[in-house]
Amino acid sequence: MAGAGGAVVAARHGGGGCSSRGGGREWGDYGLQKYVDRYRAGSEGYYRPFREATNEVVSGPRAELPASRDYSLDRSDTAAKERKKRAEMAKIIKKYDRNRTKKLERKQVIRLLTDTDFSTPPGTQPKKECVDFLFKLCDTSGDGAIDASELEEMLAVWQTFTEKREIFEQKLKQYDTSGNGALCKDELRAYLADLNAGNPVRDEDVNWIMKAADVVKDGELGLMEMSMATSIWYGHVEQKYRSRCCSIC
Repeated sequence: MAGAGGAVVAARHGGGGCSSRGGGREWGDYGLQKYVDRYRAGSEGYYRPFREATNEVVSGPRAELPASRDYSLDRSDTAAKERKKRAEMAKIIKKYDRNRTKKLERKQVIRLLTDTDFSTPPGTQPKKECVDFLFKLCDTSGDGAIDASELEEMLAVWQTFTEKREIFEQKLKQYDTSGNGALCKDELRAYLADLNAGNPVRDEDVNWIMKAADVVKDGELGLMEMSMATSIWYGHVEQKYRSRCCSIC
């Protein structure tokens, strides 16, 4: 697959595809959590670096997102940048928090997501499954709202997804043979084989990806969960490849 996640694994590593068989560690040797965390962090997305964005929420109907965090700065500059980031998150909360709870409730989040989605016509609201996914992933307090500490993560995940929305929609349509708008385990297996340069993927690998990416826990992967599965797949294959190279060296 030359779309989601960048080039196919074979192109990235100069080989004829990176099968899940043989060499390096097996899937179970790596915990799920670090791949989920890397996806949630957003700024370490596997698709491409975030585009430059304004540092302030503009007053227009299509608000830009704050710039991505820069970890190359020294400690003092990083601290200053973190303070600025917190101020930006607070400013966004203030803009959309109509009832002054210092949190964004579901309707307010939908408005924010609508304003920051540049992959659809202006005014297009996100699908319910996307909003459900973001709340499940980012509402760590479980109070049904997004506060300032959860907002940066939510915006990063949303931007990562919207930048590749069209590709994922095409792939979902291709592999969703049941036509229900989500991937079951067998459909996921076919999709992962596509990511794996046509090489078959083992049952335990499919189960591992399904467990990690099925955020809403309904046994299927919707569009945003499919993007998460792609991210986790490439992250794990990259780690597995590096582990194999280290063992050879």
